[in-house]
Amino acid sequence: MRHSQISVADPIKLRPADPVSPTVRRVRIALGRPKATTAGQGALVFAAGPAAVAFHEWMQAANITSGPIFKEVRKDGSIGANSLTPQSVNLILN
Repeated sequence: MRHSQISVADPIKLRPADPVSPTVRRVRIALGRPKATTAGQGALVFAAGPAAVAFHEWMQAANITSGPIFKEVRKDGSIGANSLTPQSVNLILN
């Protein structure tokens, strides 16, 4: 995933049916166009609430303004410039 695929979306109500519900942050993630879609369509997903906050905090902590979002974190805690490999993501998620 790259920085260019991420945008801030309008906040949403935590409980939409409640008129006094607090709002939560939201980010929009453009996943691109899967083979099964017609030209011009692209898949979008949204992260809201704690996930959106954590996503935003990571981008700030790693000083990400372009390029890959998920970067290597070295043993000394510093953040590298290289993106995580698919194998690394698989190891993290499993």
